Amino acid sequence: MGALVRRASMWLVLAVFGAAGCNGEEESAADDTLDGFGDASFSTEEALVDWAVSASAPNVYFAAFLPLLAFESTEGLTCPSVIEEGDRIIYEGGCTDEDGVTWEGRTVVESEDGVDTIRYEDMTATEESDCASATEPQVVEFSGVVTRSGAATQSFTVDLVLSGSGPDDDTCEPTSEALAWRYDGTLVPGTGDVQTWAGSGRVGASDRGTLMATTTDEVLDSSTCDSEALSGTTTLESTGNVAVITYDGATDCDEDSTVTWTYNGDDRGEVAGVACAAVGPMAGGAWLVGVVLVLAGGRRRCLQPGS
Repeated sequence: MGALVRRASMWLVLAVFGAAGCNGEEESAADDTLDGFGDASFSTEEALVDWAVSASAPNVYFAAFLPLLAFESTEGLTCPSVIEEGDRIIYEGGCTDEDGVTWEGRTVVESEDGVDTIRYEDMTATEESDCASATEPQVVEFSGVVTRSGAATQSFTVDLVLSGSGPDDDTCEPTSEALAWRYDGTLVPGTGDVQTWAGSGRVGASDRGTLMATTTDEVLDSSTCDSEALSGTTTLESTGNVAVITYDGATDCDEDSTVTWTYNGDDRGEVAGVACAAVGPMAGGAWLVGVVLVLAGGRRRCLQPGS
């Protein structure tokens, strides 16, 4: 498989960030996209795992900032090209990197008064497929705006739609998928590798619908358990149905990334495959792996600082 497929077997989809409305506030293309996905369902274990991975606060952050995190941590990055203009950094496409991935669009990072604003302006990666019967290339695109601010407590906002298309890994048939977030959250770094996460907002997928997700006091610490969160909860809500995921790595650290959950107040026991992500240095291009983590259920270890 090509470099792009090796890093991401799931596809992301596009949206354009809204222009300023007549009241001076920016409109949200993510909201419009989320409205079009319909209502989500999460009554089965499989559905719960998919949502748990894409809708918890650390995974929302990880997906939203992945291109920037990868660009920032890649020594000698030449594609996309890096343009520095005072407090503004532009990662510009229009080139093909060493893995044969062609980049178009750009990512603009602006820092003012302690706030970083990141605009993904149709940031697109394209690569030819290894599928013999494929007629279209593999395309991945980020569009939208995210922000981050603070040190002792880092606040972040996500107004983002991801998209992509390409041949299915198994059948080579054309596929496309979309994911969108309208989300606000916080990260509080602690001693060593400890991180405490919280956040809430709308999360949606083109094939799964839209729901409200709220994460409360989700604690990560790879030195204690690198396969799941130590404690805290994530609550999913849609059409009057409520699922509550409880993280228990502090007392039951499991390689299979297990959590317990309830559905409309009924105890559903334990389910495996609910991994988590956290912020840390990574090799260039590794952001696509993270997208798989978020979109595909991410059965892998937590990515902690320094991993």
